[in-house]
Amino acid sequence: MGNWNVDYWPWGGVKICLDEQETKNVFSSADAATTITSALGAIPPPVSIAAAVVGLYIGLEKSAAEAADQGGGVCFELPWVAIYPAENPLLVIPSSNGSPSPPFQGNKQQHVNYAGSDGKVHELWFSDTGGWSHNILSDIAHGGADSQTSLPASGSAVDGFATWWNKQQHVNYIGKDGKVHELWFSDNGGWSHNVLSDAAPGANGQTSLPVAGSPLDGYTTLWNNQQHVNYIGNDGKVHELWFSDNGGWSHNVLSDAAPGANGQISLPVSGSPLDGFETPWNKQQHVNYIGKDGKVHELWFSDNGGWSHNVLSDAAHGANGETSLPVAGSPLDGFFTPWNSQQHVNYIGKDGKVHELWFSDNGGWSHNVLSDAAPGANGQTSLPVAGSPLDGYVTPWNNQQHVNYVGRDGKVHELWFSDNGGWSHNILSDAAPGANGQTSVPLAGSPLDGFFTPWNNQQHVNYIGRDGKVHELWFSDNGGWSHNVLSDAAPGADSTGDLPAPMGYIDGYIT
Repeated sequence: MGNWNVDYWPWGGVKICLDEQETKNVFSSADAATTITSALGAIPPPVSIAAAVVGLYIGLEKSAAEAADQGGGVCFELPWVAIYPAENPLLVIPSSNGSPSPPFQGNKQQHVNYAGSDGKVHELWFSDTGGWSHNILSDIAHGGADSQTSLPASGSAVDGFATWWNKQQHVNYIGKDGKVHELWFSDNGGWSHNVLSDAAPGANGQTSLPVAGSPLDGYTTLWNNQQHVNYIGNDGKVHELWFSDNGGWSHNVLSDAAPGANGQISLPVSGSPLDGFETPWNKQQHVNYIGKDGKVHELWFSDNGGWSHNVLSDAAHGANGETSLPVAGSPLDGFFTPWNSQQHVNYIGKDGKVHELWFSDNGGWSHNVLSDAAPGANGQTSLPVAGSPLDGYVTPWNNQQHVNYVGRDGKVHELWFSDNGGWSHNILSDAAPGANGQTSVPLAGSPLDGFFTPWNNQQHVNYIGRDGKVHELWFSDNGGWSHNVLSDAAPGADSTGDLPAPMGYIDGYIT
C-alpha cells in the first residue's frame, strides 16, 4: 500500500499527493474515482471528498499518472472553494465524530487592526450579520494589556494573523517596555494578553529585545501548526519568536542560525523592512530583509537543511545593478502564488519603480521591473511617491497577483497580473467612486494593506485617509471598485482617540 499526503491551504484549497506506489494502485483501478474516495475516507478528518469532485481531476492528471508508471507520484489540487465547504455541495466535512473543525473553515469575518491616537490597539471587524464594528483590544484583553508598559510604543508596528487550526486570532506589537506583546482571541476565552518576549526563554535579554522602530512580521506554518513572529533585535540581527503546541514559545536568532547571515554586510540595514511567509508545497519558511550592502536578502528554512541565507539581488539576473537595488527606506513585501508554486518579493528600486524578484523551480530567481511591464505605470505621476508603502496579495480564484502602492499623484495604484493579459496598471482611487476626493486619498505616510475574502471573491485595500480615518477600497465582480470609510461605518470608531495614530500601521486579515 502506498502513501497519501494532504495539505490544507486556507487561501487555495486542498492539495493531495500520492507516492509512486499509490499512484499505480489508484490508476490501475477500474474506477479511479471510487478508489480515491475510499482511500481519502481512511485519512483522518477533516478530509472526506465526494467522488464527483475527485472525478473532475482524474482526467486532468491521467497523463501524469500514466507517466508515473515510469517512476514517481502525482499531485492534484481541489479548488479554493474548499475553504468554505458549506457552500460547496460536492464537499462533505464530517462533524459528528468529535474531530476538530477543518483548518480552512472560518467565520467569514474581516479584521483591520491599528494603534489608535489614544495609544491603544484597536480593531475594526466586519461580519455579514452585524456589518462593521469597533473594538479597543487593549481594554478588553485579560492580562493587563491596558497598563502603561503593555500599550504599544510610539510608532510600533502592528501585525495580525489567524491560526486556522484552533480558530484563534493573534495581533502582535512592541510595547512601551520594549518587548514583543500579543493580543490573542479564542472563542472560549475572548481576548487575552501575553508578553511573548517573557514567554520565550532567552528573548527578554537586552540584545534580544526589538531595536527601537523594529518592523514586526508574523505568519503561520500550517503543516506543523506553528506561529512565527520576526523582528530585528538590539544586536542588529533577525530574531524569531515561534510557538508550537508541544514546546510553547521559543526564541531563535535567525541571523546566527543561517550560515553567512551574520556578517556585517549581510545583517539588516538600519530601518530595514522585514517580511516573512511560508511556501506550503515544500514546507519552507522565508524571511526577507534589506542588508547593509543594500541588497535584498533571504533567510529560509527547510526540514532537511535548517536555516540558510541567500542574497536574492545576486541570485536574480539583473537585480544587482545600481538602479535595480532597493532605494533607501524601500518597503518589502513577499507572497506566494499557490497555483504555480512561485515566490514573489516586491520593492521600490533606486530608479523609483516597482521591482519584483520571483522564484520558480524551473528558472530559479528572476528579476522584473513591474512599472515597465505594466502599460502606463512608469509615467511620473504613476510611479510610487517617495516613502510609499507596498503591499501584495493573490486572488486564487482567478490566478491573479496584485501589488498596491501610493503614487506621486497621491492616489492608490495597483499593478495586477493575469495569465492572459500579463501586467496591467490601475488607479484604484479613480476607479472607486468618491475615493479621489481630497479627504479620501491617502494621508502622507499612510500604510497600505490588502487582502482577499475568498467566500465572496472580493479584494480589500485599506489605508488612512487625509481625514485621519480608516478607508477601504474593495472590489467585487458585480460592482467593480467601491470606496468605504470604515471609521464612519463602525459605530464609535470615528472619535478622535479612536482614529489611527498618525504615521501608524494598519494590518488586516480574515477568519
